[in-house]
Amino acid sequence: MVNMTYQLLIIVLPLVWLLIASIQDIKRREVANWISFSLVSFGITINVISSIINKTYTNLIYLAFILAGFAVISLILYYGRIFGGGDAKLLIALSPFLIEIPKKFHESISFNFPFAIVFLLNVVFIGSIYGVIWSIVLGIKNRSNFSKSFRKMRKNKKFVFLTAILLILSLISLLMFFFNKDSPFLFIFIILFILPFLFVFIKSVEESSMIRLVEPKDLTEGDWLAKKIKIGKKWIKPSEGLGLDEIKLLRKYKKNVLIKYGIPFVPVFLLAFAASLFFNTLIELVMLLSKL
Repeated sequence: MVNMTYQLLIIVLPLVWLLIASIQDIKRREVANWISFSLVSFGITINVISSIINKTYTNLIYLAFILAGFAVISLILYYGRIFGGGDAKLLIALSPFLIEIPKKFHESISFNFPFAIVFLLNVVFIGSIYGVIWSIVLGIKNRSNFSKSFRKMRKNKKFVFLTAILLILSLISLLMFFFNKDSPFLFIFIILFILPFLFVFIKSVEESSMIRLVEPKDLTEGDWLAKKIKIGKKWIKPSEGLGLDEIKLLRKYKKNVLIKYGIPFVPVFLLAFAASLFFNTLIELVMLLSKL
């Protein structure tokens, strides 16, 4: 009975909390702190109680490692300006629920990978598709500004150089595939060939559709500046989200601020968690392409 309750809680709680967070992220482009804080609290409590009842503390060791690992990943993604503050907190909050895959789903998994790794791979795979679709929609909605940004981006010397390097590497991968057709080099070729065009496309969408002029009174903690701002002798840099003290300064001395908005990414966590219960999306795709 205890194990059944544990299995149910580690499935239902993340799905319900992620659904609420996804709705918030789409509507308001932010996730309330109570969602992340309550989710991580429930996750830790459930694992501690389960370990005490079952008189085994292996899961608590895994819990410490997975919390630390996801905290490091989240910080890297946050300071790399890939995740917002809400995304980073929510990823950490999910980690206690990723210690082991619910037993009822074990037989449907094709490859024996840790559940946390399966989830992260699915986040990357589903997130890539989701990001492209969202970017296409934004590009169509703002097609006039997008066209200008796209033409400008194609002429950027850094992007031209990057494109040349990636295309050369993609051709090398294709050549390697012909020498060894059981290898995943065809998959690598496809990724490297598409990547530079995809990168230019997404950057063009970002410049044309994701940067807005905002009044300081509408700023919220974690918003990203599009450009650094100097107030007196203090520089406020866009390397991380705005703090409350910085927002107060901007409200006092600035009339408008350029803010960069990201794609609402929390729905990807919801889709990736649900997908991870049944199959290893990215791993199965790689294995399929490597056999072509």
